[in-house]
Amino acid sequence: SEYAGQLQRWTDAVLPGRLLVLESEKLFREPSVTESLLDWLGLPANREPFPAVNAAVRTADLDEQLVSDLRDHFDEKNEELFELLGTKLWID
Repeated sequence: SEYAGQLQRWTDAVLPGRLLVLESEKLFREPSVTESLLDWLGLPANREPFPAVNAAVRTADLDEQLVSDLRDHFDEKNEELFELLGTKLWID
């Protein structure tokens, strides 16, 4: 989605270091991300990953033209987000 504008409003409203942006895919999959989140929140470590309660099994093939169109649409918006964050969050 188009996150940069929304995130910019938050970064304008709160002090630096008060926001943490994570990729939910990594949060659900990588224990180190869970550990870093809990540490950032000042909570005790937990070895269990966060449950991906909204994960669904894809039942149909993706339309390649639609995927291409969506990538084209979001490329610039994603770059704005990555620039705002100072890091690239996901790699195709």
